This record gives sequence, structure tokens and C-alpha cells, in this order.
Amino acid sequence: MKSAPVALSIAGSDTCGGAGIQADIKVFEEFKVYGTCVIAGLTAQNTRQVKGFLKIPKYFFSLQLETLLSDIVPSAFKTGMIGEYFMPKTLAFFIKKYRLKNFVLDPVIVSKSGACLCSEKTRRESEKYLYPLSDIITPNIPEAEIISKIKIRTEEDIIFACEKISQKGPKSVLLKGGHGKGSVLRDYYWEKGNIKVFSRKRINTKNTHGTGCSLSAAITALLASGLERKEAVKRALEYAEGAIKNSFGLGKGWGPLNHFFYR
Repeated sequence: MKSAPVALSIAGSDTCGGAGIQADIKVFEEFKVYGTCVIAGLTAQNTRQVKGFLKIPKYFFSLQLETLLSDIVPSAFKTGMIGEYFMPKTLAFFIKKYRLKNFVLDPVIVSKSGACLCSEKTRRESEKYLYPLSDIITPNIPEAEIISKIKIRTEEDIIFACEKISQKGPKSVLLKGGHGKGSVLRDYYWEKGNIKVFSRKRINTKNTHGTGCSLSAAITALLASGLERKEAVKRALEYAEGAIKNSFGLGKGWGPLNHFFYR
């Protein structure tokens, strides 16, 4: 059997399996990419709320990274929820030590239910240590407003926000339009001053738990498989749309995507 591309997810654990590490591994497998992981935090959550969070100690976060990367170096990797302020600097050290490439940064700040998943100090440390190393960052509109310090109301605001975010170091920006209004949603991909707009019809469903995690994981898997960033973004958006469109009701709140809808 031929070997498979390897992708790494550095994120939190989601007990209901719709987001975080669990979702990422599912997505990697759908793209025939072997998934590895480093856990940055444990949550007690369901489709309605996050009820608890358990921190990962610094020594064990480093131990996970060193143990994994000394044996298996991924072709692409992503970050999701980074739970503690020391993690960005620690992770930056290992990115440089093992010369990791194809870094997809999903700036998880709040959960779908509104729970805060990232402290202000942790966010600042991420901007300092991780943004300059990332190949693509994938904020939604609320996250883009926080990062860029711009209130987004118009398309011009979106483009300006992408430019402001890019000044923090990422090679490219995918500003997701899921929080926008209207029947047509638009995702904006910015790279080297050029904007590509991906339009799609809004799907009337509440089963969107883990959409951001799943989308960034799909981009990561496609980069690991050798695709260029813009094409990886295009195909990942198509995958996320299909996973939402074919979702099934699970739980009593924001249900998860159907990660295996291809089957």
C-alpha cells in the first residue's frame, strides 16, 4: 500500500465530536490524509453549550509536540482552539525546529454558543508568534473584526480587514461570510493584494457546529495532498457546503456537519 499524506491538528477536544480534534481527524480521513493531533485543551460540551474546560499543562503540550514531531513530520498542519497563553510561543519554537510547512491558522476565539475560548493574552501571543508563520488564516466576520479592529458592514470593510490582518504576517486570508446577512453568502480569499470571492446560497439549517474547524481541516488536508492554496480553499468550501447541506439532526442545539456525506 502506498503511504498517505500526513496532516496535524493542534486544537481542543470536543466531546460531541462536531468540532475540534474530532472533526479535524474525520475531515482528514475523508480526503485520504492520515491525521495526527496535539491536544491544546479539553472541553465538556454538547451541541448547546460548553460547560467546562480543562487546561493542558505547558510541559505536556511540549511533550506532545516533541514526541510526535521527532517521529512524524506532517505535510501540512492547522491550529484551532489554543487554550493557554504559553502555547503560541511554544508552538512557534517547534514550527521552526522541524521546519513545518503549510500552516492553516483558524483563530478560534468564541464557540458557536458564545463561550469564550481564547483569552486576550493568548490572542496577542498568537498574533506575535503564530500569525507571521502562517500560510493562511481563516477568521469569520466577528473574529476578523477583533483582529483587524474594523467594524465590518460593507464589502469594502471586508477587503480592508483582510489587508489589515495580512499586515500581521499571514501569507493569505480567508474571511468567511457565514455571519453575513442575506440569502447569498460570500467568502473572501485575499492573497498578495488580490481578492477572490466565492459565493454560495445560504443553507437554512442550524446544523453548523464545527463548520470553521471542518473547513480549515479540509484546507489543511488538501494542502498536505499538494494543492495550491487558492484551489485548496475552493475545494474545501465546496466540501463544507456539502457537509452542511447533507447534515442530519443530532443533539438539541447546533447540530454537527455530516463529515462523511461523500459516502
